[in-house]
Amino acid sequence: IVLAACGGSTPPEPPPPPAPPPPTPSVVEVSAGDGQQAAPGTAVATPPAVTVRSSNGTPVPNVTVTFAIDSGGGTVGSPTATTNASGVASPGSWTVGAVEGPQVLVATVAGVAPARIRALSRIPTTQIGTGTVAVGGGVLSVNQPGSPLHGLTISFPDGAVTTPAPITMAMASTAGISLPAGVTAATPALVLTTSVRSLARSATIRFPAPAPIAGQTLMVGAFNPATGGFTVLPSLGVRAGSVLAALPTLAAAAAPVRPGTSPAGFAAASLSADEDPLHLLLVGVPNEVFDKPFDSKFRVRQDNWDFDNRPVAALPFLAGPGAQPDEAFYPTDGMVATSLWYFEHRKADGPLYGRFRLQADQAASNRVGIRWAALASIDILTGPAQAIAEAEDLITDDPATYAETLFKAIRALFYTTYDRPVPVALYDVDLGGTEDVTPVGLGIATRVSGNEVEIVVPDDPEVAYTATFTPGVGLNPFTVSIRRGGSFEVRALWPLLHRPLIDGPAVADQFPKVLAETVGDAEGWPTPSLHWDQGELDPKGIFLDDRLIHWWECGACPDFGYRPPGIPATAPHPQVFQMARIVAGTSAPFTAGALATVRWSRDSVGSDAAPTRTGHAVYLPQTASGTFFAGWLDWQTVDYRRATLRQTPGSVAFSKDTTINVTLNPSQPLPSGTTYSWVLRTDAGRDSVATTTAAHTRNLKAGTKGKLLIIAHEKGSKRPIARDSIPIESSALPFWQITSISDPDDVLDTDTGDGDPFYPMMARLLAAPGSGLIAIESEASGGTVLRLRVLPNALWSPGNCCPPSSASFPGEFQFSLGVQPTVTYPVGPYFAGFGESRWTQSTDDLSSGTMTAQFVHGGLIPRAIENAGTQNGPRDLVRFSATRSGASMTGTIEVYGWSVDEKTGEVTIDGNPGMLRLPFTAVRLR
Repeated sequence: IVLAACGGSTPPEPPPPPAPPPPTPSVVEVSAGDGQQAAPGTAVATPPAVTVRSSNGTPVPNVTVTFAIDSGGGTVGSPTATTNASGVASPGSWTVGAVEGPQVLVATVAGVAPARIRALSRIPTTQIGTGTVAVGGGVLSVNQPGSPLHGLTISFPDGAVTTPAPITMAMASTAGISLPAGVTAATPALVLTTSVRSLARSATIRFPAPAPIAGQTLMVGAFNPATGGFTVLPSLGVRAGSVLAALPTLAAAAAPVRPGTSPAGFAAASLSADEDPLHLLLVGVPNEVFDKPFDSKFRVRQDNWDFDNRPVAALPFLAGPGAQPDEAFYPTDGMVATSLWYFEHRKADGPLYGRFRLQADQAASNRVGIRWAALASIDILTGPAQAIAEAEDLITDDPATYAETLFKAIRALFYTTYDRPVPVALYDVDLGGTEDVTPVGLGIATRVSGNEVEIVVPDDPEVAYTATFTPGVGLNPFTVSIRRGGSFEVRALWPLLHRPLIDGPAVADQFPKVLAETVGDAEGWPTPSLHWDQGELDPKGIFLDDRLIHWWECGACPDFGYRPPGIPATAPHPQVFQMARIVAGTSAPFTAGALATVRWSRDSVGSDAAPTRTGHAVYLPQTASGTFFAGWLDWQTVDYRRATLRQTPGSVAFSKDTTINVTLNPSQPLPSGTTYSWVLRTDAGRDSVATTTAAHTRNLKAGTKGKLLIIAHEKGSKRPIARDSIPIESSALPFWQITSISDPDDVLDTDTGDGDPFYPMMARLLAAPGSGLIAIESEASGGTVLRLRVLPNALWSPGNCCPPSSASFPGEFQFSLGVQPTVTYPVGPYFAGFGESRWTQSTDDLSSGTMTAQFVHGGLIPRAIENAGTQNGPRDLVRFSATRSGASMTGTIEVYGWSVDEKTGEVTIDGNPGMLRLPFTAVRLR
């Protein structure tokens, strides 16, 4: 209390906490000015800006941001700026480039992914007309006297649009349009603004033509301001001061960009409400373009599909424009569209040809390709006939010039689509302006040189055809073969644009499913399954011994009321199919008469060297009356296999009680669960043993003679799928009688051998080959010896065959060829490889395999080797080699001897031993 009354000191304030570290930049995001438009060379209305944030979203102040033009040209007010307290930085202003097209500005902060700000440089337009195109067709005209576009018309045929289509026409300057080198603008641009993008039938556009431009040909061009892409439209000709062209689409995307020039980060989506209107203008194309060769690098058997335009069955989701729900169609258009798309977008993935085959060398098994091409066919324009009718007066007056116009249009499309392959419509008639002229198919022009164009046609996808134009005459007709049978003649080519032919987003969306081989599954493509009379067929394990009946069934397939005979009543929607036996990469062509079932027997299958491969394509019946159309649904291959059990040993010969171990090495892998019967048949009866493994041990009594039957059974039944047998004989080891022998080097004719018994033996053998016997004989030591035995005055025969081991007939010659086990001798390095006696065989099966032997005769002797001192080596040596096939044997006996220099007594190191070579044939007597 006293202390409180007297007062005291106040405690000090605690120090303030340390300031938190500044946040670290993690994200740069566009916060203002994205997606604007401005006239070429002018600034956008809203200055662009970005916001820099940390990883938790907090704005980061005082950060330096660099602004740089990525594409399109143009300038910014300040190339660097510092973020304010809200983390925002701006270059102040952005002036777009002087050329119409996409613009991209990049904002960068060190260590952070950059942000991209987009804009569009677009030339201002002046409206010059409006109109609505009816479903029944119509004509839009520009009526602006004094305007360069006065008198321009666009003609839409009946059915070009499916709903009434309002269209606004405007005129724009071409000063900011980037054109290919040498191409010049001859008129202002006609800007078409409409919600309609695709046309079911091609329209035509007629531009009023100014005075001719020296050194150039007038054509109608198409420009996409959002991407800077440009192309020409297929020309129809020039008449009465105007240029006529086909207009197959109203989408600006019809004009492809130059490869590698699409701005990074520039979205394909439109930047304005008018959705990238198509710009059309008259241009002059340099005449030297029409003499220039072009090569797209598109190659047959690499970039195109390999199946030959197989028909696709009636499936509801494939009923595209003009198709009936119960019609099958050929996916020619889809083959062209997907091939072109793959070539342009996915070439790094490797060749398309053969990539998705279920069966190597069998094009019809390309299930993935057929599905993808069929789905792509739904949205493809296939009707340029009306455009031909519009050009009737041009064609009628001068058909040769008209053909030349189309030829030049192909060249111009190569040029203005930057060496891309050009799709073409194929006609089997001379174009004469009739309403019903329709193409017989589509193709791809891959390269052009001189007056020749290379054409790839889906109907014969392994061949590149050459179309030749003769000036003053036109196209020289050429014949296209159809691999499934037939042909057609091509008399005219019509160039097409890529974009109306390819629904790029849809095809791109399907491609991952193509890679996964699931394309068509989501749409409900039926997947039939193959059956046979004993249950579901396993394509990887078929072994055929008796008669089989196969059919398809498909629970999701359409049912036309036809049911093949002999099929179980419980089978859901059994389908008919056609079958082709595949031999050496080819197959029999599918015929018009579909089969309800296929019956196969063992005789239908070839040897067991390889499976007989059979492809099955599924077809649907069209009517209950039994008429069919070739509606492709699915493909499956089946391997029919014949198996040889290939048992070891191949035969059994013995002279005392013995135990044999038999193993199997089948020529084809047998199905899992195969069981085996081992039946010993002798005069005394039969003894059967069953196993679940491909091996068997059997005890045999001396004197047993008969056959061991081996039968492989199908899992769960006694149905045999393979069989073989082993002869059982109580006897000694085998012998082969020589049937022919020769001395091709004539050694024995010039050297008598100075009394050596070897030479008389060989002379006897050459004079009477049947006197020689090759014997495998037992040795007292427990090994075996391979011998050549020669009778002096008789021939071996089954009656006197096979004396006991080592016993000989009077005067018989015996000559060892090899021993088992191997005996190794210490020879010098000069004699490496000649220092052992041995014989071996590759298999115990006496009817197959090889035998080799070597025997050192006369022991080792020291020899003086030139420049190498004295070394041990064999006095003489024999080598034996033979191949067995059934009871036959072919081989060679070779006898070696080393020549000694008479003066020095030395063997020359670089010399070779003399060799007596005796080719022979033999037959097994036991």
